Amino acid sequence: MTRPIDVLVIGGGVAGLVAARECAQVGLAVTIIETTDAVGGPVVGHVLDGLTLDSGAESFAVRGGTVASFIEDLGLTDQVVAPNVAGAWLHLPALKQADAAVSVPCTCRPSSKRMPR
Repeated sequence: MTRPIDVLVIGGGVAGLVAARECAQVGLAVTIIETTDAVGGPVVGHVLDGLTLDSGAESFAVRGGTVASFIEDLGLTDQVVAPNVAGAWLHLPALKQADAAVSVPCTCRPSSKRMPR
């Protein structure tokens, strides 16, 4: 016998997963429909020449503590990684070879503090 569906969430990106979790926490039966093989939407890892790279969202706002609290509820606090203070580089193949690497400025400061709760 199949269980009735109270909520159907279209898309297993971050917003869809949050919506599904909120519904499930109040006792609703939730089904998520995702078109790809994995959930997370554009937040995904890629392996390029043996180097694992993240794509999609790479930061979140800490003001108010909402996201930090959500991450803690999911048990993922220890997996949050501080950004590299050196910044990042993008390789843009459409540019001339000499101008192919572009610096992305970083305004972050290194900190030994934990994420706010």
